[in-house]
Amino acid sequence: MRIAWLLRINRRYGGAAGGARVADFAARLGSHGCPASAGQVSRWESGTIPVPHRVITGYERALGLPAKALTGIVDAVLRQTTDRLAPSPLDRRVDPDDAATLSRAEDLLDRALDDAPDERVRLG
Repeated sequence: MRIAWLLRINRRYGGAAGGARVADFAARLGSHGCPASAGQVSRWESGTIPVPHRVITGYERALGLPAKALTGIVDAVLRQTTDRLAPSPLDRRVDPDDAATLSRAEDLLDRALDDAPDERVRLG
C-alpha cells in the first residue's frame, strides 16, 4: 500500500504532471514509453495489483523526476518489509530485445572474462 500511495501522491501533487487526472496521466505515461490504461493506473495506485519496475520508471519520466527518484524509495520500502537480508523484490525484468541492454550485458561479460584468472574459464 505504501508504494501505491507514493505513486498516487506523486501523480497528484508532484512533478510536471501534478494534479493530472488518472486518464490524462495514463496517456502521459504512454507518451513516455510506459503504455497504460486509466484502469491500470487506478489499480496500481490503489494497491490492487503489483507495480512493476517499468511502471515506476515510467512515473519518474512522466513526472519529470530524476532517474531513480521513486525507484530508490520503492526499493527501500520493499527492503524494510523483507524479514532477511535480500535484494529488493522489485521486478526488474530485462528486455532481451533492447539493444542498449544487450550491449551492456556483452560489455560486462567481456570484462568478466578478461579478468578471469584461469584460461579454462575463458574457453569454457
